[in-house]
Amino acid sequence: MSHSFKEKFYYAIDNSLSKGTGSIILWLFVVLMLIILSMASLVWVAGVSPEESLIDQIGVFAKIVMKFKVPTSDALIFNLAAFILFITGLFVSGAFIGALTTGLSDKLAKLREGNSPVIETGHTVILGWSYHIFSLISELVIANENQSRSCVVVLGHEEKPDMVSAINKNLGHTGRTRIVCRQGDRRSKNDLSQLSLDDAKSIIINQHSNKPSDVAKTLLAIINRPDRTKNALHIVAVVETEQEADLCGVIGKDEVVIIQKGDFLARLEAQTCLQTGLPHVYQDLLDYAGDEIYFKEETILIGRSYGDALFAYRDSAVIGVCAGNGEIALNPPMHTIINDKDQIIAISEDDDTIILDEPDNLEITEGAIKNDDVPLKSPKSFLILGWNENTSIMLKNLNEYVVAGSYLKVIDNNSTSEDLVLALRDNLANLKIDFEYGNFSDRKTLEDVKFQEFGHVLIQGNANLDIEEADTITLSTLIYLREIRDKSGKYFPIITELFDSANHELIQSAESDDFIISDNIISAAVTQISENKLLADVFNELFRPEGVEIYLRPAENYVKLDNNINFYTVLESAKRKGETAIGYRFYRFSKLKSHVFSGKEIAYGVMLNPDKSQSFELSKEDSIIVLSSSERLKLE
Repeated sequence: MSHSFKEKFYYAIDNSLSKGTGSIILWLFVVLMLIILSMASLVWVAGVSPEESLIDQIGVFAKIVMKFKVPTSDALIFNLAAFILFITGLFVSGAFIGALTTGLSDKLAKLREGNSPVIETGHTVILGWSYHIFSLISELVIANENQSRSCVVVLGHEEKPDMVSAINKNLGHTGRTRIVCRQGDRRSKNDLSQLSLDDAKSIIINQHSNKPSDVAKTLLAIINRPDRTKNALHIVAVVETEQEADLCGVIGKDEVVIIQKGDFLARLEAQTCLQTGLPHVYQDLLDYAGDEIYFKEETILIGRSYGDALFAYRDSAVIGVCAGNGEIALNPPMHTIINDKDQIIAISEDDDTIILDEPDNLEITEGAIKNDDVPLKSPKSFLILGWNENTSIMLKNLNEYVVAGSYLKVIDNNSTSEDLVLALRDNLANLKIDFEYGNFSDRKTLEDVKFQEFGHVLIQGNANLDIEEADTITLSTLIYLREIRDKSGKYFPIITELFDSANHELIQSAESDDFIISDNIISAAVTQISENKLLADVFNELFRPEGVEIYLRPAENYVKLDNNINFYTVLESAKRKGETAIGYRFYRFSKLKSHVFSGKEIAYGVMLNPDKSQSFELSKEDSIIVLSSSERLKLE
C-alpha cells in the first residue's frame, strides 16, 4: 500500500511526540529556531536589516524572542508610560501564552493518542490488549535481536499513553524493536485499516482475559477489509474450544494458524508429566531464550541422506526435513534422500547460526557405542488434584503414552468431577481410574495421601472460580506438596496448572522436575509460529501421541559410561537405533537453574544442541535426549 508524503510526515511526527516531554520540548525548540531563521532571512533578503550579516540578524531576533528590551528616555512621563505599557504587555502576553498553552496541550494530547496511520513494512501486528501482551512482546524482542530494525504494532481498547506506559514498566528497553501502539477495536475495519496489515510480516490475535472470545469476528474484519490487497496474510490466533477452532479455520483458510489453547496445553501436560527433565527441553525449544527450531534450504546436501545430514553441522542439531511441498517429516528414516527445494529442520541458537561444518574426521569412538535394545515400559501411577474441562483431554492423551495397568487417582471436592471421571473409565484402556471426594487444598487432606504409591502428581486449576482465586488455591496446594515431599523423603515431580501467567514467577523452584503449565507457553508458541508458519506443523507432530516425540533415555543404553566421548559418537549410536539425538541431561546439574558447561549456558542440566566436537563423560544417572517414533521407543 502506497502512502503520501503527508501521511509519512504525520506518522514520523506522531512517533516522535509519543516519546514524551523531552521530545515535545525538542520539537518546540526546532520550530522556534525555524521561525527565527525564516524571519531573519526575510528581513535580510528584503534589504531592510540594519545588521551587517545574516548571522548578526539571527542573533538580534533570538535576543528579542528571549527578552523584552524597555526603551529608555530622560523624560519621567515617557518612562512611566513605558513602564505601564510593559506591565500591561506582561498581562496580555501571559493571557495569550495561557490560551496558547491550553490549545497546544489539547493538540499534543490528541497527537499522542496515535490516530495517524502506521507506515511500516515487515512488522508484527498484535490485535488485542491483555496481560499476555508482555510475554508476546518479550519473545518478539528476543527473536528480533539479530535484526537491524524491527517493529511491533499493538492495537488495544486502552488509551495509547496507558499502553505505552504499561509496556515500558513491564518490559523496559526493547532494544532494536520499536513498539507502536494504537487505540481501537480489532473488530472494526476502520481501526484495522490504519495498521498496514497487508505489509505486515504476521498478525497475532491476542488472547483476551475474562471476556467472550471474538476471534471469529476479528478474522472476518481482517479478511473482508475493503482496502486489502491480494497479498496472502499470516495470521496466528488462540482459541478456547474445538468448535471455535473449526469456525476460524473455515473463515481464515490457509491464511490463519489456529492454536486451541486447552488442547495444546493438555497434550504438553500429558508428555511432561511422564519424563524427568522433559519440561525444560520444551521450555528451551518454545521460548527464544535458548535454542529454537529453524528451517534452511541447503543445496550442498541435495542427493545425500538424512542420516548424513545429521553430522553436517557442528553447532546445529538436525531433526527433520521439510519437503518442497511443505510436508514435515521429523526423524524420518535414515536413508531418506534430501531433494531439491527441501529444507533442513534444525535446532540452533539463531537462524544465522545454521552453518555447514562437517570435519574430515568425526572422531567417533566406536568402542563406546552400545547397541542395547530399549527396555519395555512399565505401568505408571498418577495422582491428580482437581479437575477442569481440559483434564479429560489430557487423560486421553496420557492413555496413549502408558501401558495397560497404569493407575490414576483423582481427588476433588466437586461431585460433578466424579461423574466425569467415572464416564472416562471405559474409554481409557490403559488407565485404571479411581475418584476420591476431598478438599485437596486442605493441608490435612494432603497429609493423609499415601504419596509413595504415586510417581507423578498433577494439580489442575479450578476453571469455575475467578482466575486469581483459582490460582491462589493452586499455589497454596503446591506449597503444601513441596513441604510434604521434603519431609517424607519420597520424591515425586509436580506438574502445576496456572491460569494467570503473572503468577508463574511467584512459585518457581530449583526442583528440576516441577513444571508450571501457564499461558506463557502459549505465548512462546504463538510468537515462534508468527515468525515461521511451518513451525505449527512441527509442534503438532511433537505433541501428538502417534507422532514423533522427544524422549529422555538412560545414557547407558547408547554409550559406555565414564568414557571420554564427543556428541558425534552419541549421534551415531542413536542413528543406529533409528533415532535422532539432540542433546543430553546431566543429573549432577539438575538442581541448578543456570550453569555453564563447555562454554554454553544450560538450565537444570539439560544440554540441548551441544557442540558435537566437545568431549564429555556420562554417568549412570544421565540421559540422552532423542527424537523417536512413539511406536518405536518405549518408556521405562
